[in-house]
Amino acid sequence: MRNSSWFSGRVLAIALASATLSGMCQEPPADELTFTVRVSVDSGDLPFSALLYGGDAPYLARREARRASSVKFTEVPEGIHRLTVDVPGGKRAEQLIEVNAYHGGQREEVRTSVPWKSFRMAPQALRNEMEIGAENLALEEAVLALVEASWPLIEQGNFAAAHAFLRRAVTIDPEFLEGWNNLGTVAERQGFLDEAIIFYRQALHLDAGCSICNMNLSVALTRQQLYTEAVHFGRRAVECNSESLVARLHLGSVYLLAREYRQAIPHLKEAITLNGDRSDTPRLQLAAAYAENGDYGLAAKTLSEWMHAHPGHPKFALVEAAMEEVVTLIDQ
Repeated sequence: MRNSSWFSGRVLAIALASATLSGMCQEPPADELTFTVRVSVDSGDLPFSALLYGGDAPYLARREARRASSVKFTEVPEGIHRLTVDVPGGKRAEQLIEVNAYHGGQREEVRTSVPWKSFRMAPQALRNEMEIGAENLALEEAVLALVEASWPLIEQGNFAAAHAFLRRAVTIDPEFLEGWNNLGTVAERQGFLDEAIIFYRQALHLDAGCSICNMNLSVALTRQQLYTEAVHFGRRAVECNSESLVARLHLGSVYLLAREYRQAIPHLKEAITLNGDRSDTPRLQLAAAYAENGDYGLAAKTLSEWMHAHPGHPKFALVEAAMEEVVTLIDQ
């Protein structure tokens, strides 16, 4: 029989092998499968904007619709992706989408739905980001036009041109928070992490209560393995928006990487509460945290719940073997 440290290390390896929003993923090979993601949105007949983000690419694509409908994202790489849907009035819905062959099936299409009840009023700082333009309208319209022009360029991978538009935006209005944050995401897409961190810090200099800016900075720091500082900004992201699924999961992931297992547990539990089993990763990470913390009974229970939710998953046999190991450790 293997010892408990072998087991806990094995569960942690399984959990961290699942792509997380810590941005630890490598760029996918050129021949890797891509998928279509179809999102059905009940926006209460309001127009909405849906944005898709990825762990190794902070921004992937944006789709807009005039009323409740289905929107489609194409050529989406494998991994865990973050979907946000905004409607007028400062309400936002957030969801994690696991994109892989298990969820996509033979049609290579992943489907999800965003019900009206999932929309929540965003914190004030976030509503300010979503509703720019109440003051200095002419100036804001010029700035927003530049940001608007940058979106398709980012989707096309033309990051140099997107950077130029966003630079002009923050030159016109140096206090334009979204411009600095988006400059950070563009730099991160290009692999310029040091530059991205500078831009995110500038955004936070303008508004320390910006949840997404804290989150983005924490992700970039995590990718540089600066876990202590990543935890700090990850905690601030959660404090700014305690109902953010992505902030909760990210903070739990960073705590795992920093080997602060007990601190990871409540955030991973909350991520499961917010997202259910739409994503495979939170329960595996929670099991890892329990195992590393010596809570083998809870680790076994969590692995059992994962197996019940994902009976056909490619990792099922590996998780089942880990489950058998942890059962032997419960009474030791």
